[in-house]
Amino acid sequence: MSSVINAWEGMHKELEKIATKHATIASKISVEIVGKLNQFIGDKSALKKKLINDSQKATMDYKNAIAGLNKSKTNFESKIKDADSANQHFEKASTDANVKPNTVNKLNTKKQKAIDAAIIAEKEYDKSLLFANSIQNNFYTFMMPEFLAKFQKFEE
Repeated sequence: MSSVINAWEGMHKELEKIATKHATIASKISVEIVGKLNQFIGDKSALKKKLINDSQKATMDYKNAIAGLNKSKTNFESKIKDADSANQHFEKASTDANVKPNTVNKLNTKKQKAIDAAIIAEKEYDKSLLFANSIQNNFYTFMMPEFLAKFQKFEE
């Protein structure tokens, strides 16, 4: 009987050693493979988030440039209308003999100020147009193709 017990205990010890080795291997696999896999997944998620944020920022910059251009255009059109209206009032008053010369001078000053404001607004509109064209060209020529290529590479 003692030989069966000794054999059983020997077999039990060997099974314990094998189980310990299996547990060690499983732990190494878990640490090395699963840890690296989790790190890879984290890196991919961070890269995707960065790509999305960068593309959204570029799109927002483009939209802001277009909005600024539209604002400059509206301001320019308004100033041109004001200058045209002031010029019409001046022309009408200067041809009317019933209008006092002092009033004509005031209308001329008002007309000149409106023309000067329109010229300034035109220069600002030109600057906005050049800036928006530069942003738009860069956006469609360089940035979007680059973002699309990065997204495609990411998905592959």
